[in-house]
Amino acid sequence: MLRDILLADSPALSRRDMLFGAAGLGASMLLPRSIRAGDSAPPALREPVDFSSPETNLLAYVRLIGDVSGKPSYGWGHGRVFGTQENELAKLLFDYQSCRLVEFRKLDDGSWAQGYRGLILFTDPESGRVIDGFRNPFTGEDNEVVHFRTSFGASIFSVDGPRSLAEFERESPTEEGPFVMPWTVIGDDVWATYDERIAYRRPDGEWRVDNAVYRYHGFRSELTDPENSAPYHDMMWSTELNWFTYMRMGDIPGHILWAGMGRKYDRLDALPAEFLAEAERRYPGFLTTPIRWEEFDL
Repeated sequence: MLRDILLADSPALSRRDMLFGAAGLGASMLLPRSIRAGDSAPPALREPVDFSSPETNLLAYVRLIGDVSGKPSYGWGHGRVFGTQENELAKLLFDYQSCRLVEFRKLDDGSWAQGYRGLILFTDPESGRVIDGFRNPFTGEDNEVVHFRTSFGASIFSVDGPRSLAEFERESPTEEGPFVMPWTVIGDDVWATYDERIAYRRPDGEWRVDNAVYRYHGFRSELTDPENSAPYHDMMWSTELNWFTYMRMGDIPGHILWAGMGRKYDRLDALPAEFLAEAERRYPGFLTTPIRWEEFDL
């Protein structure tokens, strides 16, 4: 994230911090002023559903990820983080739990603004407790662990795809429209793959690469139900990215392999109580403070 809207524990920004933060600041400056919550009758897909249509993909994505009525939704995830080198078995570093508070607002031009706040806490694989350091299996050194938290981010989704207004050098083959995701449909089950590969240059000049792929599962009957503003989804995701800076890997070859799973909830208290307690202890009010759209010049 850009430094003025990122609450980060590390001076080295992650790719997702950079991308979402820059998009958040830029999007907040340029969104139409008549931003609003979803329509009184929540929009839904209509049968027969054409999953090759950008309009269908846009609405399906918003419904899967969030709530078209404008209410917040909470994406919870957990998984494992490995370090890997060519022709070697990956080494487990630690586990994680995460929460991403998401809200959508429909814009006058038919696109959707997504606002969010996110938190990732790294945990011990055996005890499940949140950690502040770990023994680096590649160097034998004890490294500090930097948890991720994003105070506010925003992006715009349209039939032309996601729009990032990031103010740094970057490359991504997945941001060129139209917005059509790969779908698998079997009866009432639907799966969508959201591709988020990106390379970018950090302010310190370092070139970073993150190959992230999200796989969402939901139900066709819920996506087409106008009475359901926030259809269920569960998800899996994986990413390959450069070593975390705090690992102090220097010129040691290899990269991070990060994989997890999770689902969407419509209530924060549905998340694991231990995670919520630790999040509140470390970052009071971070997950309970509403996204304040009015703070930005919309």
